[in-house]
Amino acid sequence: MSTWHAVLLGVLQGLTEFLPVSSSGHLVLAQHFLDVAAPGLTLEVLVHLGTLVAVVAVFWPQLIALLTGAVGLRGAEEVRTQRRLLRNLLIGTVPAAIFGILGADLLAVAFDSPRLTAWALVVTGCVLFASRRTRQRTCLGEMDAWEALGIGVAQAFALVPGLSRSGLTIAAGMALGLSGRDAARFSFLLAIPAISGACLLDVLRLEGNLVPGALWAVASAAVAGYLAIRWLLVVVRSRGLRPFAWYCWVVAAVALFALR
Repeated sequence: MSTWHAVLLGVLQGLTEFLPVSSSGHLVLAQHFLDVAAPGLTLEVLVHLGTLVAVVAVFWPQLIALLTGAVGLRGAEEVRTQRRLLRNLLIGTVPAAIFGILGADLLAVAFDSPRLTAWALVVTGCVLFASRRTRQRTCLGEMDAWEALGIGVAQAFALVPGLSRSGLTIAAGMALGLSGRDAARFSFLLAIPAISGACLLDVLRLEGNLVPGALWAVASAAVAGYLAIRWLLVVVRSRGLRPFAWYCWVVAAVALFALR
């Protein structure tokens, strides 16, 4: 694999991992229509590592506060807030972990179906279009366990290719009373255990040496992911998720027309 191929794959992964357009959906459709081969385990690990670096780079102050608060190194109120957030992130991770294990065979079938993926993009577009920046009823540090579980269930559904993880989790957070910015922040923090888990599973299956352009794949995924997160935080606060609905619908319509 050439360096440019590794860079391109890293950029695409970094953008689609965090923008609400489904990175897995794009991969399934690209493999079917463009005869683009799956990247292979080694490169999957690298681009996932790059996106993990992007999330950590954006939210490192929040992560430091989370860790120091969890071990009691802050004021009493801050400790309670950070421990509640950590609890919510753990709760939000559980549904996807369970579905990923118990539904592995169903997910394998879904990843082999470009038609299902296209229809899933239609669903993603509908969710994004219907999302509303409702009156804020809670904030990131005051979410209860049931709200975290609801967002976690949305993340579990997004294991299906074509259903956007960031799109569904942000929309769910907004529906539960979070501001668009807080919903996006929780979604991206929730991505850390999700991406870490994906990296771990890939590493356990990994064989062979690093591919050519390995460092470029990591760097390009990290830079693209960082820019995507920063941009989406601004867009969600100012315009919501609706603009991305049209993109999902156009991609789905083109795919379904080609699959006639």
